This record gives sequence, structure tokens and C-alpha cells, in this order.
Amino acid sequence: MSFTAQGNIRVEDLDKIKGTINDIRDATKPTQWMTLTYGKGRNDIVMSQTGNGDINELVDALTPDTIYFSYIRVPLDALREKFVFITYIGESVRPMKRAFVSQHKPDIEKILSPHHLSVSASSEEDLAAEEILKSLHKGSGANYDAQASQDKGILPVDPNYLRERKDFYKKQELTEERDLTRAFNKDPLSTTPMDLRGRPGITERYINDNVPKTAAKPAPAPATKPEPVAEPDKPVEPAVEPVEEPAVEEPTPEEPAEEGKEVVEEQPEPEQVEAEVEAEVEAVDVSPEDSPQE
Repeated sequence: MSFTAQGNIRVEDLDKIKGTINDIRDATKPTQWMTLTYGKGRNDIVMSQTGNGDINELVDALTPDTIYFSYIRVPLDALREKFVFITYIGESVRPMKRAFVSQHKPDIEKILSPHHLSVSASSEEDLAAEEILKSLHKGSGANYDAQASQDKGILPVDPNYLRERKDFYKKQELTEERDLTRAFNKDPLSTTPMDLRGRPGITERYINDNVPKTAAKPAPAPATKPEPVAEPDKPVEPAVEPVEEPAVEEPTPEEPAEEGKEVVEEQPEPEQVEAEVEAEVEAVDVSPEDSPQE
């Protein structure tokens, strides 16, 4: 037999186990429950038993020195059925073997699913049918009682009819050719057609074929900046040394004459005056040779 790895466990003949689960969930099949247990390896899970009876038959098949993981169909009334996942650790199981249950239970619970109730038990008293039914009623919301309906004159619906109706609609969904584009191809309103291609959530199968395809406008080219022109090197002008301007002596203002005093001009000396006069005479004096003749 082949083993299939499932998380922390190895399951023997996983396809057979899944097929048995489908039989349990099918009300037309006689299989009502199944049990899984440990194989030779400490991580090996194998299918040990199946049965066609109720939960009492399942409890009778359990032994106190073994660990079981069970899946069972429990009818609540003539209209509803629920599924229960049971983890049973017998009272005589060794502690070392108990320790692996918490590690392997999540992976096994994924295989034995879906279910409406998970039960942990270690004795037959923990799996009393009344307690399981009570827990299922609490978790199922409204508590419909078929017997009360019969007392009021309301007959329950035949479960075979419910299964046939369910199978009928399931086949219709599988065989019916559903044209999902019908809603888009009708003309319920006067609308302006537009191209929805490329939008999120819109695929080609939902687009009308008569919608004109408009070419997308090209994106404008980004503006290019002109390259900077290198400026010519300017000639270096020689440094001009500053010319020092000659200092201009400002005339000293004459001191004003004191009030009450006369200003006396300086008179030249007689010798100086006489020398100046002689010089002027010599300059004017003309010799007799140069004088004009009469």
C-alpha cells in the first residue's frame, strides 16, 4: 500500500479514505461511519473499520488500548443530517503514545472534513448518543422537531425527495450551458457604447463584439531640455594699477584783520626801488646807431 504525506503524518491509501468519506456524506449510500488509527510507524495513519449502523455501533467497535479518529453521519431528524469528528484515546493507551495525538490531530481533522462537531472522548460514556445530539442541536441554530410538526398535523418532507431535488439542480448546473455574455449583449437601456478593454475586472468574454475599438492615444513625448551652450573664454584684462593723484594744497585762508587795527602794506626799501628803476631804464634805452635818421 502507498503512503501519502499530509503535514506531520503519512496516510495509507488516501484515495480510498476520501472515497469512504464521500460515501458517508451521500445519504443514498449505506456507509455511516469510519475509523482511522495508527499503523506500524508512529506517524502512519491507516483506515481500520467502517460501519452502516449508528453511533452505538461505532462505540462498540472501539477498544480502550487504541487511539481512534472517527467520522460519522448523525441524523438530527427526517430533514437534517450532521457530521461529527471524534478523537478517541482509550484509557489504557500509554502516555508516550498520547503525546503524538496533539501533534497529528490537526492534519487528520483536515482529512475527515467537513464536519459540524468535534468531540474528544476517552470512554464510552463520553460518546453517549443523547449528549452528541444535544450538542448538535445547540450548534445548528433553530431546533426543528419533526415529532412536534407531526403532532400539529404537518407531515415531514420525504428525505428522498430532498435528495432528488438537490441532485436535479446540481445536474442542471453542470449540464446547462450558461451564456454569461447574455446580460451584456441585450439592449435594456439606451446607452452609449464604450470600450471597456484594459479595465480591471473586465475580460474579453464579457465585451460586446460590436463595440468599436478605439486606438489608444500615444502618450506625449517628454519635453527635451536644450543642451547648454558653452560660453567662449573671456580675455583676461591686465590689472590696472591705481594712479595716485597729487595732493592739492588748499590755500590757507587769510586771517581777517582785527577790529580797530589798520592794515599797513609793506613798503620796499629805497635801494631796491632804485635798482628796479635803473633796470627798466636800461631796457628802454636805445643806442644812437639804431635810432632812425631824420
